[in-house]
Amino acid sequence: MTPYDYLADRISRSEASAIYRFWEQFETNAATLDAVFRGQSGQDLEVVSNTMSALGEVHSDLMWEFGAAPDGHRLSITAEFNDAMLVLARAVVRRAPDMSGWTFMDARPEQVSLEHFARNFEARFGSMPLISEAVFSPRKDGRIGIEVSGDGPDDVLKSHATALVSDLMGEWAERHWLGPVHVRPRKKGLLARFKAAPSLSPDEFRDRFRGAVRLSQEQAPSKPYSAGRTDGNEHHLWRANGMPPSHPRSDLLTMTACDARLVEAILSDGPFASATHSRFCEWFCLLRIARDDQDPSLFLVQRRELEEQLQHVLETAGVGGVACTGQGEFFSYLDLALTDIELGLALIEQSVEKMGLLPRSDLRFLDLGLRERRVGFSSAGSTNTH
Repeated sequence: MTPYDYLADRISRSEASAIYRFWEQFETNAATLDAVFRGQSGQDLEVVSNTMSALGEVHSDLMWEFGAAPDGHRLSITAEFNDAMLVLARAVVRRAPDMSGWTFMDARPEQVSLEHFARNFEARFGSMPLISEAVFSPRKDGRIGIEVSGDGPDDVLKSHATALVSDLMGEWAERHWLGPVHVRPRKKGLLARFKAAPSLSPDEFRDRFRGAVRLSQEQAPSKPYSAGRTDGNEHHLWRANGMPPSHPRSDLLTMTACDARLVEAILSDGPFASATHSRFCEWFCLLRIARDDQDPSLFLVQRRELEEQLQHVLETAGVGGVACTGQGEFFSYLDLALTDIELGLALIEQSVEKMGLLPRSDLRFLDLGLRERRVGFSSAGSTNTH
């Protein structure tokens, strides 16, 4: 189970009811949809839009796309560029009925067929990719920056590069790995005045991007955080030189961690993806503890005690560990890496409750679309979301 699954299972009753109504309508029209896509029905594509109109009752920002699947048809319910919809898209798919001949996904999958990719790309952009060269570089935050050149306007080249990643490797590859795309001027030699440079083939673009991803993964820690703390000499201290007021850790003074890339990603406050910072399917979350103004002298002591307690219980259970810690003026911060979401959250809550810190604590996962959803704690010992 991922954090997206965990939070998708805890949406509001009204959202869940709207989802079930959508799937009821879909099941009612499934045979007609199948006939339309097979070209065996006299009805036009209006039946498709009528069927999918019920998805708007779940949320108007959810998008959808039909396509082929190995055993029939595919329906992707996607957040597109609205990360706030990622949990809701997952919630829709997790409540999908089991239907023969249908595959349901919460994102567009990678294009296995280059012929199919080429047909879709040309229909969308009116041409094949205009990129003649691309350089892929793992960044400090773990994402892959791309520098492209080609015979086309800058905005078109950037759109082509993004679409190549999203279409060839799937929507989640774009969310997890794609960094900034920049355009560099192509050198204009004498021959270039008369002949455009040949385009970079889609399969070579894909292979180079995947190679950069592998390089980035190799820079992540070589063992999971549940394997125990590394030697103290490998931990480094960062001093925050005035965080902007809009930063979620605006009061931060110092951070301690063994992975510089993780700290870089946290301090930059850019798009975060756990996949770029772990080789072991760990998900990163932030436990924040507010200062007790009635006894501020215990602020730092309590954080250190909680850090030791969490590392012990998570490591003993083999489900995670402390990735880095931070100290601010008003809050203490503990970034935790979890492989088992449900058990990990339960152990975290037990530790926080044991130290009497529940009223001053909250937890959020760091990945796209999750940071805005607080996983609160209740004194009854079960997590709840807001």
